[in-house]
Amino acid sequence: MTERYALPGDVQLREHAYVTRVYLARTDEGEDLETVLQPGFWVQCAKPFRIRDVLEIIADDGSFEWHGRVVRKGEGEVHFRELFRWCRDAATEAEPSPQGEYRIAWNGPAHKFRVLSPGGRVLKIGLADKAEAQDWLRRYLDGEIRDAA
Repeated sequence: MTERYALPGDVQLREHAYVTRVYLARTDEGEDLETVLQPGFWVQCAKPFRIRDVLEIIADDGSFEWHGRVVRKGEGEVHFRELFRWCRDAATEAEPSPQGEYRIAWNGPAHKFRVLSPGGRVLKIGLADKAEAQDWLRRYLDGEIRDAA
């Protein structure tokens, strides 16, 4: 027979949607994570936040994603406890390749990786990962690929 446990009298089970609201914010291109995590950054939209609400922030350029829970609201500021953080590795942003001045750069989730010439011209866009971009550049430099882009 299964043993049943009584919940303490002060414990209340509630449906998640009645206790916590989840908000999504997208940042403008070029805003970094450290800026948007400042308590005063959210002053213009702080009014609807309640304690225990969750804010999800996604960078438009795909450089980071962050989730946090509201733990305190003050006059003109909102304080969060971090729940999740993901930042793209800065090394993949625009790293010189071993093939001279050609570069492989991340171009966001829609266009993936791209290959740039020494002058900054886009040679190829939409490569799934860095290894594929390096392989494409190697074949381009070896003359196996004639038509860029």
